[in-house]
Amino acid sequence: MNWLRAFEAAARHMSFKNAAEELNVTPAAISQQMRQLEDYYEVRLFDRSPRGLTFTRVGMLAAPLLTAAMSTMESACDAMKNHGKKDVLVVTAPPSFSMKWLIPRLEDFRERHPDIEIRIDARRADGLQGWLGGRRHPLRTRRLYRRARGAAGRGRVFSGVQPEAA
Repeated sequence: MNWLRAFEAAARHMSFKNAAEELNVTPAAISQQMRQLEDYYEVRLFDRSPRGLTFTRVGMLAAPLLTAAMSTMESACDAMKNHGKKDVLVVTAPPSFSMKWLIPRLEDFRERHPDIEIRIDARRADGLQGWLGGRRHPLRTRRLYRRARGAAGRGRVFSGVQPEAA
């Protein structure tokens, strides 16, 4: 399998050096794996020259097929790894916002996106953040209303205040 991985990376990059960087090995290791693969199948996949690599006819035919096969195997591995798991969207929002605005709108979202599990974290109110597939993705946020200034209005949002300009 390492031979095929090395060939696929070298074919995509048209460089043993770049393939080696991607696979965290040395360019000499990629070269050796290419020679072993070529010896095993008794065929040349690349023509090597001081100017770089060029495909042979067989290499040109094999490279896209192998790239597609590697992609299919990666998809199959992801499917096995994530079988039965849903993507999760975690929304962190103040409790009042969650109860009065967010929760009443969740049913529509669930109908449109049944493959996404929604979790609401109302313990922290320091902004909205989203996590999908276990990876953290910061969402773009913007304040919709200005907070009132002064002792009388400290910390309260008034409905008569116009939205801030983006």
